[in-house]
Amino acid sequence: RVSEDCTLVMAPSGIPNSGWGVFTLTPREPGQPILDQGDIVIHIADPNPHKAHGMKRLVWDYVWDGQETGGHYEGMHVTSAISGFGSLANGLSEGAALIRGMPSVDDAGLIRGYSPGAGAASHHHDLLWQANRDLSAGDELYIEYGAGWFEERGFESELPHQKRDVSFLRDVGYCLDNIVPGPSLIEDAGRGAFANRNLVESAVVAPVPLIPLSRS
Repeated sequence: RVSEDCTLVMAPSGIPNSGWGVFTLTPREPGQPILDQGDIVIHIADPNPHKAHGMKRLVWDYVWDGQETGGHYEGMHVTSAISGFGSLANGLSEGAALIRGMPSVDDAGLIRGYSPGAGAASHHHDLLWQANRDLSAGDELYIEYGAGWFEERGFESELPHQKRDVSFLRDVGYCLDNIVPGPSLIEDAGRGAFANRNLVESAVVAPVPLIPLSRS
């Protein structure tokens, strides 16, 4: 069971056959950031179509157009993997509960040509998501995939509003705001993760869903 001060959880989605989803445990107002710290953005520049078959599911289902994430100068054809909400939240074709911002850009204090950690941290980070309308405790949070995403796959894009009981979410969900990013205390390590609250022994610090990538 997640702590009483947790405000955001990963739990089974209210959309059939959609796996996990993201739910708020507290009310949100329009324009309010869902978290104070945003997602990391990893740009995938000019993938080789003959050698990237193992990344098919990542590219097909999860990446974003680099034009929308500030990555358009990273290569000729750029797609962007957005960790956090950009990969975990389910989506609608329009009218989603969350609005995506633009990432911050810096080198995390890792100076190229000097720091041994240079290149180990993405320059694009802290991409925030804000509430697009009033949200109630228990609401599932959707991002906007765009109509084309659903049309290409033959999926239904008009979905009913999904909401779950907060007690149920605290029982079965995994807290998403136990840790926050910040400059690492380790020299030349870039950014690190810090506890956002006291955590008891054996507590789940953060859920980490994975996307398998094939070597073939």
